[in-house]
Amino acid sequence: MRLFLAIAAASLALFAAACSSPTKSAYTVDSRPTISFQTEHDDAEIYLDGRLVGTVEDYAAYDTVLKVQPGTHVLRLELNGQVIADEKFFVSNGANKIINVP
Repeated sequence: MRLFLAIAAASLALFAAACSSPTKSAYTVDSRPTISFQTEHDDAEIYLDGRLVGTVEDYAAYDTVLKVQPGTHVLRLELNGQVIADEKFFVSNGANKIINVP
Protein backbone atom coordinates (compact mmCIF):
# COMPACT_ATOMS: atom_id res chain seq x y z
CA MET A 1 0.00 0.00 0.00
CA ARG A 2 2.87 2.39 0.81
CA LEU A 3 4.45 1.63 -2.54
CA PHE A 4 1.14 2.47 -4.27
CA LEU A 5 0.86 5.80 -2.40
CA ALA A 6 4.47 6.66 -3.19
CA ILE A 7 3.94 5.91 -6.88
CA ALA A 8 0.69 7.90 -6.88
CA ALA A 9 2.36 10.90 -5.21
CA ALA A 10 5.31 10.78 -7.61
CA SER A 11 2.96 10.51 -10.59
CA LEU A 12 0.93 13.48 -9.35
CA ALA A 13 4.07 15.57 -8.86
CA LEU A 14 5.32 14.63 -12.32
CA PHE A 15 1.92 15.45 -13.86
CA ALA A 16 1.81 18.85 -12.10
CA ALA A 17 5.32 19.68 -13.29
CA ALA A 18 4.46 18.71 -16.86
CA CYS A 19 1.32 20.89 -16.84
CA SER A 20 3.06 24.05 -15.73
CA SER A 21 4.87 25.70 -18.59
CA PRO A 22 6.61 29.04 -18.88
CA THR A 23 4.30 31.91 -19.64
CA LYS A 24 5.09 34.94 -21.72
CA SER A 25 3.15 38.19 -21.65
CA ALA A 26 3.20 40.85 -24.31
CA TYR A 27 1.90 44.37 -23.85
CA THR A 28 1.12 46.96 -26.50
CA VAL A 29 1.54 50.60 -25.60
CA ASP A 30 -0.69 53.05 -27.43
CA SER A 31 1.44 56.18 -27.79
CA ARG A 32 -0.84 57.98 -30.24
CA PRO A 33 -1.30 61.69 -29.52
CA THR A 34 -4.42 62.72 -27.63
CA ILE A 35 -6.66 65.77 -27.47
CA SER A 36 -8.63 66.79 -24.41
CA PHE A 37 -10.87 69.77 -23.73
CA GLN A 38 -11.30 72.27 -20.93
CA THR A 39 -14.46 74.27 -21.42
CA GLU A 40 -17.87 74.82 -19.88
CA HIS A 41 -19.52 74.15 -23.24
CA ASP A 42 -20.04 70.39 -22.81
CA ASP A 43 -22.57 70.24 -25.64
CA ALA A 44 -20.24 71.83 -28.22
CA GLU A 45 -19.68 69.62 -31.26
CA ILE A 46 -16.12 68.63 -32.17
CA TYR A 47 -15.05 68.55 -35.81
CA LEU A 48 -11.61 67.08 -36.44
CA ASP A 49 -10.28 67.46 -39.98
CA GLY A 50 -13.80 68.24 -41.17
CA ARG A 51 -15.47 65.20 -39.56
CA LEU A 52 -17.82 65.28 -36.58
CA VAL A 53 -16.23 63.12 -33.85
CA GLY A 54 -18.52 63.85 -30.89
CA THR A 55 -19.14 66.48 -28.26
CA VAL A 56 -16.86 68.03 -25.67
CA GLU A 57 -18.70 66.03 -23.02
CA ASP A 58 -17.37 62.85 -24.68
CA TYR A 59 -13.75 64.00 -24.20
CA ALA A 60 -13.50 66.00 -20.97
CA ALA A 61 -9.95 66.96 -19.95
CA TYR A 62 -8.05 64.37 -17.89
CA ASP A 63 -11.03 62.02 -18.03
CA THR A 64 -11.42 60.67 -21.55
CA VAL A 65 -9.22 61.78 -24.41
CA LEU A 66 -9.61 61.81 -28.17
CA LYS A 67 -6.86 59.69 -29.76
CA VAL A 68 -5.57 60.91 -33.12
CA GLN A 69 -2.82 60.03 -35.56
CA PRO A 70 0.43 61.99 -35.35
CA GLY A 71 0.54 64.97 -37.67
CA THR A 72 -1.25 68.22 -38.46
CA HIS A 73 -4.95 68.51 -37.70
CA VAL A 74 -7.68 71.13 -37.96
CA LEU A 75 -10.07 71.28 -35.01
CA ARG A 76 -13.31 73.23 -34.89
CA LEU A 77 -15.81 73.47 -32.04
CA GLU A 78 -19.37 74.53 -32.79
CA LEU A 79 -22.04 75.48 -30.29
CA ASN A 80 -25.59 75.97 -31.60
CA GLY A 81 -24.26 76.39 -35.13
CA GLN A 82 -21.65 79.01 -34.19
CA VAL A 83 -17.90 78.39 -34.29
CA ILE A 84 -16.43 78.91 -30.80
CA ALA A 85 -12.94 77.56 -31.56
CA ASP A 86 -10.99 76.94 -34.75
CA GLU A 87 -7.39 75.79 -34.54
CA LYS A 88 -4.77 74.11 -36.71
CA PHE A 89 -2.06 72.26 -34.78
CA PHE A 90 0.60 69.55 -34.96
CA VAL A 91 0.86 66.66 -32.48
CA SER A 92 3.45 63.91 -32.18
CA ASN A 93 3.39 60.52 -30.48
CA GLY A 94 2.84 60.67 -26.73
CA ALA A 95 1.65 64.30 -26.80
CA ASN A 96 -1.58 65.52 -25.20
CA LYS A 97 -3.03 68.70 -26.71
CA ILE A 98 -5.44 70.49 -24.38
CA ILE A 99 -7.98 72.78 -26.01
CA ASN A 100 -9.06 75.60 -23.68
CA VAL A 101 -12.25 77.42 -24.60
CA PRO A 102 -13.62 80.01 -22.14
